[in-house]
Amino acid sequence: MRIINIIITAVIIQFLSADIVHSKNLSYKDFALGNRRKNIITILNKQKYIHHSIFYESNDRYINGIKVKPENSIKIIIKNYMEKEEILLVFDNNDLLFDIYTKKKPIDIRDYVDYRISLIETYGRPVEEQTVNGKYILAWSLNKKRNAVYLIYDSVNENLIINIRDAYLNSSYEPAIEE
Repeated sequence: MRIINIIITAVIIQFLSADIVHSKNLSYKDFALGNRRKNIITILNKQKYIHHSIFYESNDRYINGIKVKPENSIKIIIKNYMEKEEILLVFDNNDLLFDIYTKKKPIDIRDYVDYRISLIETYGRPVEEQTVNGKYILAWSLNKKRNAVYLIYDSVNENLIINIRDAYLNSSYEPAIEE
């Protein structure tokens, strides 16, 4: 009888921990420009993610002073130990994803260097490099200037923003910048 209890307990523990083992952290790489809002919501509902919150409510969305209207966006906040990541997905009037922001905090110069090397290996040399008030900005132009990728490291606030944008999906869109 004792062996049966041990086996049943082991099987129950295995089933309970199966979701934890197969769960993964959400990443901005899970989303592709041009996806429909309905498909993204299906992805968010179908897959098991840990340590994240999804915001659909009607408050304006901000990432480092960049303001996006709530009806055109979904904000996801991921907390993993001491790190916090915010992902902002922005949709055009046809519900197509055309802009992805991800902000990670806290991050130091070593993390920035790792991201910089990774993005250079992926997209080649940046077309623009700037340093303004403690912010290091790298920009890539892809697909005959259709897509753009920005890497912004803010050494003062110790955060990093990666922005991926499809310029042709919604060329009239410009996020408001609060200063």
